[in-house]
Amino acid sequence: MYVFILGDADRVREQVERALLDCDFEGASSFSKSLTNALAVLVSEIEQIPGSSTILAGGDDVCFRLPEAQYDRETLVSIAKRFFATSSCNISFGVGRSIGAAYLNLRRAKARGGGQIIADEALL
Repeated sequence: MYVFILGDADRVREQVERALLDCDFEGASSFSKSLTNALAVLVSEIEQIPGSSTILAGGDDVCFRLPEAQYDRETLVSIAKRFFATSSCNISFGVGRSIGAAYLNLRRAKARGGGQIIADEALL
């Protein structure tokens, strides 16, 4: 059985819009590069988990799956901390036994203000 994990960086649009509307093109570019780097580091870390596979990674989104036995909430907490250190952005995660459940949990995490990890109860 697999666990699906969807991640989405928080408040990216607001940061990009602010920089562009302020004509801070250097700031927008710097932010974009830091986000790209943070996502690459996140994917690299996830792919170190035995049996994991990245389904998509781009912009500020990531989706991957891994065997349920390999799922560890604390690993996601550590990854989220490193993501923030690299990008200055929090990231929210939704975790579920299906893509649909992971998506709903991601929406719950975002609705709670972001920077959250919400998983199916059976995975807690």
